[in-house]
Amino acid sequence: MVRLRNTIGRTGTTVTLVTRFYANGTLFNPNSVSDVSIYDAETGGNLVSALTVTNTSTGVYEASWAIPIGQTPSVYYDRWTWKAQSDMSNQIRVYSFRVDGSYAESSADAPGRTTGPLFVTSKEINFFNHINKELIQRIVAQRIIYYAVSDELTKTHSLYDEAIKKTTYDPVEINALVLYKSPVQSATNFSIDTIYSIECYFHIHELREREIIPREGDFLKYGNIVYEVEKLTRPQITYGQMDNEVMIKAECRVSRKSQFELVGE
Repeated sequence: MVRLRNTIGRTGTTVTLVTRFYANGTLFNPNSVSDVSIYDAETGGNLVSALTVTNTSTGVYEASWAIPIGQTPSVYYDRWTWKAQSDMSNQIRVYSFRVDGSYAESSADAPGRTTGPLFVTSKEINFFNHINKELIQRIVAQRIIYYAVSDELTKTHSLYDEAIKKTTYDPVEINALVLYKSPVQSATNFSIDTIYSIECYFHIHELREREIIPREGDFLKYGNIVYEVEKLTRPQITYGQMDNEVMIKAECRVSRKSQFELVGE
């Protein structure tokens, strides 16, 4: 049983939690999948909501939660109870997902602020974000394929806690601004080694819409070349406001497709 990708929800919207069931690398429908329970803690905690599970295709199950507008932004935990076969006991698997505040609460004139900028309101923030998003999606029009690494499915060495080959979730296509960096060359005993790298700039709202949380160690494909994410930064904010971020910058170096495999392969 695996979670497809990192999930993010917002108050006042509906978040869909998706899981897949595998047996020997093949999708299958278990004997039963009980309702999903949402809690505010990984163990124990308070029951926040009980959801109904829907089987959308072989081995794929979904549960949707209409997040109340007044729900506290935090990390929540969805507990799945399922049984592989009728003669087996129930198993419980817990996943986590993040709930952010609504877009209105994230804007410059959100309620509860004691002070705010006079000339930079939510309209200016939304206009600035819309222009940047349209620039990346329609003008630059560069696309990358993003592979998020699964910590729970990647097998690591028992002593060194490192993985020779990583397991990733299903790839997701996303718009980005891609810049090539100057190659770095180093002389070895046999030849000159050249390392190629790129910088990828992602619009933060598009990442949220596609439910992607970039992390160091993930992989991405641009053109026919695979890169590994080495460093993540947030180099710009909107009008100097810390809670209005514009982009995420990923510094990547060339890698190999053989260094990771998809879930189920």
